[in-house]
Amino acid sequence: MQGWRAVGALVRAGFSGLMYVISLFMQLGLGYSPTQTSLSLIPLTLGIMGGSGIAAALIVKLARRLVVIGLAAMITGLALMLIVVTVAGPGLTWWQLAIATLVMGLGAGICFSSIFNTALDDVDAHEAGSASGSLSAVQQVANGIGSALVTSIFLTLLPSGDISAVSVTLVALLAVLVVLAACLLVVPLLSARPPSVRVSTAGY
Repeated sequence: MQGWRAVGALVRAGFSGLMYVISLFMQLGLGYSPTQTSLSLIPLTLGIMGGSGIAAALIVKLARRLVVIGLAAMITGLALMLIVVTVAGPGLTWWQLAIATLVMGLGAGICFSSIFNTALDDVDAHEAGSASGSLSAVQQVANGIGSALVTSIFLTLLPSGDISAVSVTLVALLAVLVVLAACLLVVPLLSARPPSVRVSTAGY
């Protein structure tokens, strides 16, 4: 349970910050409307759904190794985003965004489900209610911290000098990449025992 608090908080903080930065970049860097931005994030939602399905099929077999796979997918998607933003800048196309966000979504779906399931498997039945509440509280606090921290970086740098929205986005994405990479260091804190139940929906 203690391991989940560390891994889960970092993953949630990184992901929530990432979503805010991508949304701001689409609107301030690419000139998208809020509606266009929402539509452009559909691949990410589909990826989360697909990742959840993958976790449901493999969590009992792979246990915490599935968390590593999910983190690797998120980091890969983030790296793709960094590359296309660096190369294309304001000329970024919808399909380049779709590929990067889809991969990120797959990783996020795998991580969210497998971390919750691994954490709750260590909890006694009579403590399930309080444990679930604790997990939800950690999730909400991490979401707030992540979005506040990363968007603060973005909005603080944006008005300074001649720095562009593209450059600011790269800095914020690198900050998120560091957070997600740190998650890999604390995965060993999770239980190595295969969970006895299928994927929990508590992470949504």
